[in-house]
Amino acid sequence: MKKFVFIYVCIMAVSLVSTNTYAQNDVPQQQLAAAVSRLDTARTAKELQEVRNLFQRISINYPSDWMAAYYLAYTNINIFFREDNPATKKQLIEEARMYLDKIKREKGLSVEIRSEISTLSGYSYYALMSVDPQTNGPKYSSHVVSAYAEALKLNPNNPRAILLNAYFQQSLSSFMGGSYTSFESDKEKAKLLHEQEKKDTPIPHWWVEIKM
Repeated sequence: MKKFVFIYVCIMAVSLVSTNTYAQNDVPQQQLAAAVSRLDTARTAKELQEVRNLFQRISINYPSDWMAAYYLAYTNINIFFREDNPATKKQLIEEARMYLDKIKREKGLSVEIRSEISTLSGYSYYALMSVDPQTNGPKYSSHVVSAYAEALKLNPNNPRAILLNAYFQQSLSSFMGGSYTSFESDKEKAKLLHEQEKKDTPIPHWWVEIKM
């Protein structure tokens, strides 16, 4: 019995290390991995909607899973940028915020997970700003700043937080008639960190290019 317990503990330890603190307890890894793999190659709104449906089914079957809700929020934001209907765009962001708020209420999440959530939260506010910068800029810019700051505080080596913060700081500086001096170096740092990430797991590894 003691030998069995020891082996079980060792297996669990290896599993936790291999998923880089993003371990899942309920959702089969194969389901998430398959959905994320399709998400990585999705380009059109139709393809993104199909992937979103996959994450929604996983989330319904496993409502306590943070990663399914996370990818629902992320996919909603991606569809948002491809959608023209204002009412639909509003609904997409409201749903994304709902999924993110749901994850934030979870207990015991690692700092890496919380960093990813804060990054995506900032990205959702950035999406709102992109629709009407004159109106939504003053309304949401502080939310973007605080979300990215929190993400970087939790995990300074989160490539998505570094990249999106760099884009936002550059945009903000440009609006004020200046330039974010660390823009290129931050982008390069984020790129190098992203290249080191595993791309064949459900662990967040997405990347975005924003036209300035």
